[in-house]
Amino acid sequence: MENVNDSEQVAPLMRVCKKCKATKPLAAFRYTLTRAQAKQQGFVGKHLVTAEGKVCKECRPKRKPLSKMTNKELTQKASTGDVHPLVAKMRIEQNKRDANLLRKAGRVNRWEQIWAQEWEDVLAPMKTHLRKLNQVKRLAKLYGRKSKHIFLDFYTAALRKEMARLTLHYKTQLCRAPYTRWEEYVPEDVRDKIDDAWLAMPFEERLRMRGKPDMVNYKYDPDKYLRKQVKNTDALASRKALLGKPAKIPRETPAPVPKLTPHKIDVGHTPKTRLLKGEDVPVLREPPVKEEPWWDNL
Repeated sequence: MENVNDSEQVAPLMRVCKKCKATKPLAAFRYTLTRAQAKQQGFVGKHLVTAEGKVCKECRPKRKPLSKMTNKELTQKASTGDVHPLVAKMRIEQNKRDANLLRKAGRVNRWEQIWAQEWEDVLAPMKTHLRKLNQVKRLAKLYGRKSKHIFLDFYTAALRKEMARLTLHYKTQLCRAPYTRWEEYVPEDVRDKIDDAWLAMPFEERLRMRGKPDMVNYKYDPDKYLRKQVKNTDALASRKALLGKPAKIPRETPAPVPKLTPHKIDVGHTPKTRLLKGEDVPVLREPPVKEEPWWDNL
């Protein structure tokens, strides 16, 4: 049986790929050399050179497109002649515009996350309040307290609608939460209906409840729970003002260090005495002995 992949049995205009072992025409193995590759192979590099490789076009690693090249790579390609300088300049300008748009999108995305977290912090106590009231409502139905169950059913349904409305609002309209408490977002007509439903309960039933729900007789005060609008420059200005003020913390002054006074050392006639070097250390020497001339002893 003849082997189709055998290079000796293949027609001259066909070639076997070294990687995928497929037999393809020579046109599938041709590729264009870059300026650097052409100069490396001994060409001048002024014209485009086509070469035939051992790997087909599908197996050959794809070159990096211009849209994904950095500004440094584009400048290098323009200097080697692989890319026209005008094309490289236009691509670099486009990269700078895209970078500005990406930075802007990143800032907007970060602010959206911060604002969404603010809304989540506002609605978290509302969810906890509803979860507790649902448990109280089930117990009221279990023990046959009909009036209390009717009120809590209306109350929880109204708050669920408001929570759904607020959730849809902050997820579709990107903005900051103007208030820090969820009670401030409940409309006035809903608050009036809740107060009317509370008053419709029997007085004895209201006394038996351990505490009023949060929205019953709630005092609306938007100025008290209004979120402060902090500018980006406020933190920098406050930091500069803080650094410009003198320090208010009393600093303890260090105690004066007593000066060391040199004192003289009494040393004896020892060999080490002559090795001491110091201005205040006296060196004791023996008095000179007068020698008599030798002719006096004759």
